[in-house]
Amino acid sequence: MLIGGGVYVETCVTPARTALFGSGGRAAMVVAGLGGAVVLHTFHPEALRDDVDANFNPAGIGVVVHSSPRRFCFEYLHPMARPRIIPLPAGHPINVPLQGEEVLRFGCLEGDFRVAAARAVYDPQSGSDPAPFGFNGSTAGSLAMILNANELRGMAGMDDLSHAATDVMRDAAASVLVVKDGPAGAYVFEGTCLPRHVPAYPTDSVYKIGSGDVFSATFAHAWMSDRVQAAEAADRASRRTAQYVETPAFPLPFELPHRAAGRTDARGRRVLLACDTRTASRRWVWEEAARGLRDLGATVVPGDSYSPADWGLVAASVDKAAVDIVLAHCDDGRTAAAALRAILTLGKPVVVFADDPAALEAAGKLGVPGSADLCSALYRTQWVPL
Repeated sequence: MLIGGGVYVETCVTPARTALFGSGGRAAMVVAGLGGAVVLHTFHPEALRDDVDANFNPAGIGVVVHSSPRRFCFEYLHPMARPRIIPLPAGHPINVPLQGEEVLRFGCLEGDFRVAAARAVYDPQSGSDPAPFGFNGSTAGSLAMILNANELRGMAGMDDLSHAATDVMRDAAASVLVVKDGPAGAYVFEGTCLPRHVPAYPTDSVYKIGSGDVFSATFAHAWMSDRVQAAEAADRASRRTAQYVETPAFPLPFELPHRAAGRTDARGRRVLLACDTRTASRRWVWEEAARGLRDLGATVVPGDSYSPADWGLVAASVDKAAVDIVLAHCDDGRTAAAALRAILTLGKPVVVFADDPAALEAAGKLGVPGSADLCSALYRTQWVPL
């Protein structure tokens, strides 16, 4: 398999990680771990070529570097944060032909790979404004596209996913379209068949950075190399993505363990954020949590600011609006137990995000799931039973 994609430095403050992967590099590690022969085409400064070879050659990955003037770094405060890209991208001046039987193509900051393939998988990775596969002259005998729901809406210019999928598949001459929908799983559109739902597989912890790369690489290997049906390929991809976000280290285990599928109602939940927002740092936590929940498709219920000692008053907010679940930010272990008892009297599920180990201990004693990692806590609000 040929993979065309970026290799970038990725840093995360919490949990603390630094890696040289990017979409192309991480996908190559996945395919190589599945036993596939892989050649990675990427853009990188020639002076830093040794870093790329040292990172991927030990895994049996051949690397073809197309010279670019700079190396990009993605800096994350946490796995669901908007990354800061250094330096800022400056257009797409490089266009490289890539020809093979099986090609996995990602969107890149430095330029484009112009694909000519018998079978191709395309993941634009461009937020809400993805470029069509054939925009740069790419062609494929059989094409599968992998988009998230926002990318699909942006490409089609409409909100209804089914109609958007029909239009995008027709315009791109794609035989398969996989639409990822966060904690709700994914939908597989193939030909004129009704869409198939593929579940997400919940995990206790979630390291989101690179999860989409793992999904696309696993799908590409299954659909192109193993020639399995698109829905089965997407299910393998969902399972391996769960494997990765729980333990983000390579090589991933070859076997896929049995996992319980996520709930089909993990979309559009109404979440009340119980958080003291009277200081700038606490307000920042509220804003990050609210944005992350919206990214997952949840509705954030407006509420007042309460100190943990007054969280019994959260009931007033619950009474004013339909609330499915409460996400409580506990940064004070001394008052966490009393505050959580007050919230639990509302009869709603509760998830705790806390930096203080004492707060997490208090939550555990009350049977409340909690995490010191914001990303994991946000996903739990979408997966816990209601």
